[in-house]
Amino acid sequence: MLLEPRARIRGSRRLGVRLPPQVVRGDRPVGRRVRHAEPVVCAPEREAFRAPVRLRYLVPLLALGLGAWSIVPRALSYWRLHGAATEFANYAACMVGPTGPLLLRDRPTEFWRLVRRRLLASPPDARPFAACTPSLEAFAEGSARRPFHQAKAAEFREYAAFKLEPRQTLSIADLTVTSARLEELAQAARPFAAVDYTALVRPERNAKAAPHPMDLPRPSEGRGLPAADLGYSAVRASQAGYLVVAGKGANRDAFLSRDGGATWTSADPKESELAARSGQCSAGEATSAFRLTQSGEQLRVESWLSGGLETSFPLSSTESRLVGFACDRSAALAITREDEMRRPLFHLCPHLAPCRELGLPLEWRSQPSEAASFSVARVRGVTVLSVAYEGVVRVASSRDDGETWTPTVVAFDLREYPGTPQVKSTPIHLLSLDARVLLYAGSDRQGGAYPVLGSDDFGASWQAP
Repeated sequence: MLLEPRARIRGSRRLGVRLPPQVVRGDRPVGRRVRHAEPVVCAPEREAFRAPVRLRYLVPLLALGLGAWSIVPRALSYWRLHGAATEFANYAACMVGPTGPLLLRDRPTEFWRLVRRRLLASPPDARPFAACTPSLEAFAEGSARRPFHQAKAAEFREYAAFKLEPRQTLSIADLTVTSARLEELAQAARPFAAVDYTALVRPERNAKAAPHPMDLPRPSEGRGLPAADLGYSAVRASQAGYLVVAGKGANRDAFLSRDGGATWTSADPKESELAARSGQCSAGEATSAFRLTQSGEQLRVESWLSGGLETSFPLSSTESRLVGFACDRSAALAITREDEMRRPLFHLCPHLAPCRELGLPLEWRSQPSEAASFSVARVRGVTVLSVAYEGVVRVASSRDDGETWTPTVVAFDLREYPGTPQVKSTPIHLLSLDARVLLYAGSDRQGGAYPVLGSDDFGASWQAP
């Protein structure tokens, strides 16, 4: 402790130390300055070594760093999973509609079946999947699949374009994407992401969604009609059903249906009424009819009215093959194929007027493949035209004799019915039954089954008869 000035003087005398005289005024000494002796500095004791970080602090820090090193990548994977799942759903909805996200994840076979259905329903020059390319980033295969999604519908083999050009070089398999990336991200994001990440697969509110592809009709099992075009026939409709008389002379056949055209039974063609109708094309109770005759090197179409011949006009040469024929009370339609021409010719023969070429839908005007099968029907002034190629049947109709045509409708796709016993062949023939049109395949053996469809709106929609 510090000593007071007076106490310091007395203490210094006891120790034998002479201090210079000084005057003390109050508590402060007054006089000459005293030089004090230098203090003796002792060497400090050596302290023990201390680590900069204690071990008890290091272990928690290491554990915290290890946890961060393990959790941060998983958290990032969970964040990426959210974005990828949204794009996954956006893509699926863009491809096939609102049901697409869950189908692509849980039932991919059903998803790609709907993709095929949408492809077939598209115009040949359309690019039905181009709008879905931005969402391909959600898939590991996305960058490789981008050019295929931007292709035209007719460039896919499954489209079954019956034209010779362009060549179909692509397939729906080239569009295939999977949920593999989502599964990898979900595995990497655990425990943040649950094993079932269905709740994350939801499209954005403003995501583009395609209309759900229309279900194709399921055909009935038909029996009784031959595997031939019966358009050149006399047809009568009554409350009892439909009666068809085809051929003439010894080749005359008659068929009767009481269930709307699904099944047919043979009728006696020797009855006077049926014999009078044989060898002509007529519809219902109309007084007008058409007949095909051969005169020299010409195949001619005759117009009859009330049982009497009115006019006769050339149709084609006798060397041509008659592919299809149909009529109603106002006009007859014929399809012929010349040996030197790969493209069939379509003729419209109005009643009491010369035949002329029938205008076709734009996509049907190019050179078709020889494997394509065409058929025609005439129903109450409406022309119905079908083409079948590689198991796909498309139908279009015209109400103004070929000036304009309705959009093409896919009436049948053989791939839609795998393993169905009664659907083993493609219906390629049209038959007009008053106001109804049949699309059937026919059978080469008696009593054989075949697929058959019916339309009551001139081919715009089809259903089992």
